[in-house]
Amino acid sequence: MYRPEDFQKAGVGLHLLRAGIFVGRGDMGCMQFIPGSNKWDIIPHHPWQNNPKIIALEVDPGHFDESKAVACPLPAGAGSVHHCRTLHYTTGNKSDSSPRRALILSIGTPPQKLETPRNYHWNKNRTAY
Repeated sequence: MYRPEDFQKAGVGLHLLRAGIFVGRGDMGCMQFIPGSNKWDIIPHHPWQNNPKIIALEVDPGHFDESKAVACPLPAGAGSVHHCRTLHYTTGNKSDSSPRRALILSIGTPPQKLETPRNYHWNKNRTAY
C-alpha cells in the first residue's frame, strides 16, 4: 500500500492525478483503495522489502486499517483514476500464466516549492531513481 505523492523530494509540492488502463482478468489481482486517505497528512513509507535499490514504496505498519480497503475489479480495457495521496495497492496475480499489464498515466502541475516543506525522509537515501 502506498501513495504516489510520497515519492516526492522534501520541500516540493505537486498536484497529481493518476489513471490506469488495465489489461487482464479478475484473477490477475485488482486495485484496492483506502477511501478518504487522500485527505490524510503524510504517512511514513519505506522502500519495499527495506531495500533502497527498489523503487517501490510501502506504508510503514500500523498507519492505516487494511480492512477498510475497497476492491475495484475492472474488465480488460477499463481504468481507474485516483488522487496522488490516495493509498492503494493491487492484490497478487493468481492466474496460471498471464502477466498483469497496465498503462499508467500521471497528470500533474509542475513541482512547486512549499512554504511548509513536507518531510519525505524515506526518500533521502534512495538510489532507485
